Amino acid sequence: MNSTSHSLTHRPVQRVYSMTPALLKRDWERNHVYLFTYPRCRRIPNISPWSLKLETWLRMMRIPYTATSTNFSCSQSSKHTLPFVEVNGRQIADSNIIIESLTKQFNVTADSTAADKVSLARALTALVEEDMTPTISALLLPDVDYYVSDEAWGPHLGRGIIKWARKQWLMRRMRRQISARTLVQGAGRHSYLEQTELIKEGLDALSTLLGHDDQYFVESTPSTIDATVFGHIAFLIYGPTPDGILTDYLRLTHPNLGRFIETMKEAYWPDWEETCSTRNMNTHQNTYQNT
Repeated sequence: MNSTSHSLTHRPVQRVYSMTPALLKRDWERNHVYLFTYPRCRRIPNISPWSLKLETWLRMMRIPYTATSTNFSCSQSSKHTLPFVEVNGRQIADSNIIIESLTKQFNVTADSTAADKVSLARALTALVEEDMTPTISALLLPDVDYYVSDEAWGPHLGRGIIKWARKQWLMRRMRRQISARTLVQGAGRHSYLEQTELIKEGLDALSTLLGHDDQYFVESTPSTIDATVFGHIAFLIYGPTPDGILTDYLRLTHPNLGRFIETMKEAYWPDWEETCSTRNMNTHQNTYQNT
């Protein structure tokens, strides 16, 4: 009787404890962020918009960090997603939660607390993260083999038959995950033309909100929403899009967005070319430029 009671009262605690992931970085340095993400690519430092957004934000806030590739594994993450970070012996997952937590831990912020600006930033975040990016993912689904090409993750997949097998596994996994996610979200149910038009409408809205005289969204200086928008639309410039239609649309129809992307790239990724050519995860060496 006592044994059974003891087992029942302690089992939930044991379950919770077992769900806490072990730290990947055991010999961590205090107040240093360890970023776990996807490997580098040839034309853009990170294909993942959430990873590019977070790393850009870390540079913007001048928070010291070390980036590490997990070799496509999300199993170490408490939410089974990338990116995630470890800081001061604690893991944090989900880019928005990470930014919110690190803002408090490092006592940094570039964001206004004015209600109208907070609301605008949230609306912009929803536009790019919940509307545009799922639609871009659905649009690129037929070309998922790009992700395992030598332009992207191919060099990280080994050689010979091992590389071939890993490519097949990764493409199947990505097709399954992207298809399931975009069908639930709704973007995967649209035709190619409908998806293209939806993304164009999103770019139209971003261009209007940015304006032609301002360098940044919401604030006169860079803020979190700028890192967010940059992370989510930079792929339209530096990654392949079907027939290049969206790249041309962004550059030609909305040159202010093109200038915004270049401004962010120059300010926070002065090592962009070196990062992409060497595929080194840490060319930044904790030195960032500010605008």
